[in-house]
Amino acid sequence: NAFSLFYIVCVLHSPRAWAMMDEEGVKRLLSQVREAQGTTRNDLAAALSKVAAKAEDAMLLELGCYSDSFVQWLWTEEPLVRAYTACILANIAFLEKGQQSVLDNGGVKPLVQLLKNKEDKKVTLHATAAIQNLTYKNTSCCSSVLEEGGEKALKKLLQHKSEDVQQFAAGALANLQLYRRAADEAASATPNAPPLVKGKMTLNKKVKQILRRRSTDDKS
Repeated sequence: NAFSLFYIVCVLHSPRAWAMMDEEGVKRLLSQVREAQGTTRNDLAAALSKVAAKAEDAMLLELGCYSDSFVQWLWTEEPLVRAYTACILANIAFLEKGQQSVLDNGGVKPLVQLLKNKEDKKVTLHATAAIQNLTYKNTSCCSSVLEEGGEKALKKLLQHKSEDVQQFAAGALANLQLYRRAADEAASATPNAPPLVKGKMTLNKKVKQILRRRSTDDKS
C-alpha cells in the first residue's frame, strides 16, 4: 500500500489563535507572503501552518500558489520557521496539484536536506511528513527524492527517537518501494530497455515493524 497523511496537525506553539481566522483574514496573510522578511515572515509561517492544518481542499490549493515562497523559507536560519513551513508544504502536498506545485518550485531538495541535517525534532518531523506526502503515488516526486539522496536519509530516520518521525519515514520508504516496483515492471515489459530506476529496494524488518505498529494504532 502507498502511504499518505490526511491533514498534518502542526504540533508547534503559536502565540495567537490563528485557527479561528476567517477566509478574508487568510487572504490578508497570503498577500504578505512574497515580501515577508524577519519577524513578519516568522509570524506568517506560524499563522499559515495553523491554517494549513485545518484547511479544506480549496484553501490548500490557494496555499499551493505560494509554494515558491514557502520553499525559499525552508532555507531560513530560524528553526521554527523551517518547521512551520515544512508543515505548510506537507499539507499542500496532500493534494496531487499540491505535490506538483511543491515539486515545480524546487521543494524536494531543501526538504531532503532537512532530513539529512541534525535538525530540531519539529523540523525533522514535518519535513519527513512532507516527503511522505510528496511520494504518495507521484512518480516525479519519488524520482526527485531518490536523486537528492532521500532514501538513505529516510532509512537513518527509522532509528529516530520520535516514533512519529519513524512512521513518516517508513511510509515514505514504502512509497518509494512501490515506485521502484512499478518502474521495474515497466522496464521488464520493454525488451532490452535499461532500468528506469537504479538499484533495488526492499522493505527491511524495521520498516515493516513500524508500518504494522502504525496500522495497529490506526485501528485502536
